Amino acid sequence: MNRSIVALCLLFASCASTQRLHFVPAPHEVTLQPEENGPVIGRVYTTVVGAEYRDETGDWALHLRMRVENEDEAPVHVVPDSVRLLDSNLNAFGPAEPDPPLGDEIPPGATDVYELFFALPAVEPKLSRLESVHLRYSIAHAGGHADVSAGFERWDEPAISTGLRWSFGYTNYGW
Repeated sequence: MNRSIVALCLLFASCASTQRLHFVPAPHEVTLQPEENGPVIGRVYTTVVGAEYRDETGDWALHLRMRVENEDEAPVHVVPDSVRLLDSNLNAFGPAEPDPPLGDEIPPGATDVYELFFALPAVEPKLSRLESVHLRYSIAHAGGHADVSAGFERWDEPAISTGLRWSFGYTNYGW
């Protein structure tokens, strides 16, 4: 009995600090191919994980995950100062707080995964008004750099979806 109460307390405590927000596409995939018919040097996958309450600042932050796969014969890296996030009203989020830090070289054939946290824009710091986000970043490689962008639209899943429709006054029955 006591163990179940402790488990419930831990469950509610962990749920209180994280809010799941659904954004599509999940994940967003980008193929890094600097020349039109040239070789693919890598792939980048990004997804919106959700929003987290930051105890140290007392604010919410949007949590994104980025996976960088290096398929080139030379190292690549994410350019730290290039990572930006905008909302649908073009308000800028706070600077990226990456874990691990961005900028380290990713060797040929290797993959790195980054957790990116962005403070909500000071202009509209409400999660309920967050309709879409747009991530911009650059990947440096031996031949220069690739400027990349990824857009995500919020998708609110219906709480209950039976697929059943009823309409009175018209013939509109369906499954």
